[in-house]
Amino acid sequence: MDELHENAYGLYLNAVQEYKRIECMVKEVCWYNFETVARKWQHPWPESLMESKVKLEGVRYETITRRGRERETSSYHTYYDGPLHSAPSLPPEIMLRELRLAHELVLELKDACWAPYDWAPGGDEYIKMMRTSNSVRLYDELSSKVRVRDARRSREDECTRSRRECSDKLGGSTSALPTPPSQDILG
Repeated sequence: MDELHENAYGLYLNAVQEYKRIECMVKEVCWYNFETVARKWQHPWPESLMESKVKLEGVRYETITRRGRERETSSYHTYYDGPLHSAPSLPPEIMLRELRLAHELVLELKDACWAPYDWAPGGDEYIKMMRTSNSVRLYDELSSKVRVRDARRSREDECTRSRRECSDKLGGSTSALPTPPSQDILG
């Protein structure tokens, strides 16, 4: 179980790092978006200098494994570099969606770190499942029916055993004993 925890914890740390990187990129995109939208604003907002330079770069990270060792490389790609008047707009909703997805992944992996311990017998999630799961209730009902059936069989076996013992003590056969009522009715 410790191996599962360590593996999930490593994935969790990578997801947190990715979330922080996207969070920084969202700030850059918001400033870029502000510059492209504010250029169309009018009085009382001061007029934007249309020839001023705007630059937005994206960073791409890759993990490379060589000789059993991992290292991370980054490369910078320019989304736009030029004058403000011809800068294309970039809606921040795109990056906000990525940020939301990264946050959901962080939460899922945080739960996955402790899953080997929570879902093992005796763990919190396991106990909760045992109390609330519909299939567990059905299994309990089925097993209780089997226990009742087994109890009936053991009582019938006791009756048969006591008959034999009684017959052996009397020195006669078991056929001399009165038959159970169910056998009288049927035949």
